[in-house]
Amino acid sequence: MVTLRKAVVSDAEAMNQLYFNVWLDTYSNQEFGVSREDLSEWLKPSLTPESLESSRSSIENKPENVLMLVAEDNDKVI
Repeated sequence: MVTLRKAVVSDAEAMNQLYFNVWLDTYSNQEFGVSREDLSEWLKPSLTPESLESSRSSIENKPENVLMLVAEDNDKVI
């Protein structure tokens, strides 16, 4: 069952990985010369420790008027 909840700092890694995977699956297109390998290289910085720390900070320090949600299915961020 899919549930929505407020994002917490410990969701940062799953959120970054999801960002990476969704871009890779959505925008790779051999017809237009966009390979998975090229996209993977371009997206690699989103999985660095620095990027992960930035995501954690964004979640932890979001403005009060911002609601950040994650969807989960069987305890997995989707």
